[in-house]
Amino acid sequence: MSVKPATLTPNRAHWRAAILVCKKCQKKLHGEGFGPDGDMSLSKALKRAVKNSPAAKGAKLKGRRAPMGIVEVGCLKLCPKKGVTVVVGSRPDRWLVAGVGASAEAVLAEAGVDLAGPVPSRRDPPPDSL
Repeated sequence: MSVKPATLTPNRAHWRAAILVCKKCQKKLHGEGFGPDGDMSLSKALKRAVKNSPAAKGAKLKGRRAPMGIVEVGCLKLCPKKGVTVVVGSRPDRWLVAGVGASAEAVLAEAGVDLAGPVPSRRDPPPDSL
């Protein structure tokens, strides 16, 4: 009996960047410290900043149609006090620590993420194949 090899199917996403946010660091802060009133987690504040950016143009873009992916991951083993560890997917060698009270816009700027341009449409040519 032969085993059928697994296939990989590429799928398009409109992400300009993927930002990994440590879930354990956020949990230690009990959901406080970020956002306009300091009452939300960093990942939620980042998602809100992306939603309000010129790239999103007020559209309700979620998942792979969003201009950027904010992904909560397990512990990254850096564990700063009063901060959250953030890794930008395009720069895995440079980890950031967002201290309590840091604005989401400042985190995105430090990460080098540009949200000024328009989001690619569904009719744009697909990205290069894997």
